[in-house]
Amino acid sequence: MTMLNVLRLWQARHSERRSFARELMSLPDASLKDFGITRHSAYELSHRPFWRA
Repeated sequence: MTMLNVLRLWQARHSERRSFARELMSLPDASLKDFGITRHSAYELSHRPFWRA
C-alpha cells in the first residue's frame, strides 16, 4: 500500500467518523440512554482525535 493510499484511507475514515459524530450528537437523550451512553460520553466520543478512534 502506497503512502497516498494510506492517506486516502485515513481521510475516508475521518469523514465517516465525523458523519457518525454529527449523527450521534443529534440523537435525543432517550436514544443515547438506549445505547447505554450519556450525553457527555457521546460528546467525548464525537470529539476524539482521529488517531484515537
